[in-house]
Amino acid sequence: MRLEKTAGILFGFIVLSLLVGLTGLGVDYKLPYPDGMTYKVTQGNNSTPSHTGKAMYAFDFKMTVGSDVVAAAAGKVVLVKESSNIGGNSSGYANYANYVVIEHADGFRSVYLHLEYMSVIVHVGQQVQQGQKIANSGETGYCTGPHLHFQLQKRGAGSWWEQSVPISFSDVVENAGVPLEDHSYTSGNYHTTDIPTPSPPAPLPSLPPTATVLVMDVSGSMGWRWKGGVKIESAKQAALEFIEQVTHESQTRGGQHKIGVVAFSGGASVLLPLTSDYNHAKQVIISLSATSATNLGAGLVAGLGELNKTPSTTQRFIILLSDGETNTGLSRDQILNGPVVEARRKKICIHTVAFGDPGDIDANFLRKVGIGSGCGSYSHAETAFELFSTYLKLRHKSLGQVIGEYSSVGKRVTILPGVPISLGTVLIGSGKHELHYTLAWSEQGRLQIRLKDPSGTLVSTSYPGAQIYTTDQFAHLTLLSPKSGAWTVEAAAGTSMPNGTEYYAVLSTRPGGIAIPLPLPILTVGDRTFGLPSGLPTWLLVTISVTLIALVLYKEFIK
Repeated sequence: MRLEKTAGILFGFIVLSLLVGLTGLGVDYKLPYPDGMTYKVTQGNNSTPSHTGKAMYAFDFKMTVGSDVVAAAAGKVVLVKESSNIGGNSSGYANYANYVVIEHADGFRSVYLHLEYMSVIVHVGQQVQQGQKIANSGETGYCTGPHLHFQLQKRGAGSWWEQSVPISFSDVVENAGVPLEDHSYTSGNYHTTDIPTPSPPAPLPSLPPTATVLVMDVSGSMGWRWKGGVKIESAKQAALEFIEQVTHESQTRGGQHKIGVVAFSGGASVLLPLTSDYNHAKQVIISLSATSATNLGAGLVAGLGELNKTPSTTQRFIILLSDGETNTGLSRDQILNGPVVEARRKKICIHTVAFGDPGDIDANFLRKVGIGSGCGSYSHAETAFELFSTYLKLRHKSLGQVIGEYSSVGKRVTILPGVPISLGTVLIGSGKHELHYTLAWSEQGRLQIRLKDPSGTLVSTSYPGAQIYTTDQFAHLTLLSPKSGAWTVEAAAGTSMPNGTEYYAVLSTRPGGIAIPLPLPILTVGDRTFGLPSGLPTWLLVTISVTLIALVLYKEFIK
């Protein structure tokens, strides 16, 4: 038993190390003075007389009083002192040093010491960018002459002086980025607003046109009540919200996105040929009603017929919703060898969605239809909200790569007004043109999308390249050219929801690539379920997520 526990702990640490190593959470640090400036290191790591103990990994840069000091990396100012105007070569002056302390996305803090009297131009709580000026160098505190003392250190409980940790600078080319004593180094640390003639951003590629046919089962069983609602009404609501999301995409990024509607029961009818008139599409969905048998093959054939009218350069999709088994028209084999093969040959993706009692659904057949199309999928939803969430995910999946899903489906979570919760983190690589985040909720009221970039800055409508759109059931954020690194996914209560709400969040990037989602747990206390509060540092959120993954893997494969 002891051996198993030891093996499990070891396995967890190995997984933790591997995942953290893959995440790219390492912050890009640069020399703490402006781009193009050159200064000499007068004292380096682990050297006398003063760089020992807590200052073991510190650097002293020889600077005249009044020289600009800039942030080595983006972060949040947590401590400031600028009131001292004295200093000298004695330990008795140690507490008279002026300083700025900045906390970064990796949880470590950079310290800028011996600053000039009343020269600090940032304040506690302020978010600063890499290369942004924060103060002037000086000669305050315990020092033998004017210079800047810089170190990266562990996070302390309100203390400005903690144990330093090793650091390397990306603009130092020798010695693996670690400056050497008595060597001089030229900084490559610039603040974007300091660049006189910035290069214009590369134009984003135009969006390819899309065409989606909603193939809706309107057989008699769709009129049955299921999980607190009538199935056809739940299906109509999910389709309406899907159309609303497509409408928003057209408004924010342009492109031609067409919607068509096919209904099938004993036969199939094209109720709406492909169109960009989204209001008309909504009216057609609203008019649907349950009728008789289930001729799934006819529905597929009609849907393919509409999509065959579009150019092959269009991204083409069928979303086929059914609550039962096909019982008239084409047989299962005829469907798989006919319209499904045609869809695969023409690169038309069929996403099948089963809705209702699993015992009434031919899940195996629907799965073969979706997977058989070559680029489709199969999903099963048991509740109206789960069906709605499935449609949202399919839209994200159709146009990009889903990089994160965070869901409480089946559990109502209490989100207190004014207390945002963290859903998880997602690690995004470079080269992404767009980031999309949709947040949906099940109850009356509103949730608010919250997303923090790798520097901890909250994305709002004033954030460069961001647009946020909110309806009564979901909110959608579009962000152009997202930064690489760890993004924190959050949600907040826009209105009071005293009984809590289920939520579903999905994120995708365009184009795809490597991204690592790290979900966070939801906690049940008594008869209430809560999410983790926001504001926790990124490194802690990642550690919690990776530890949970390690525990799951341990239970699955070792225990």
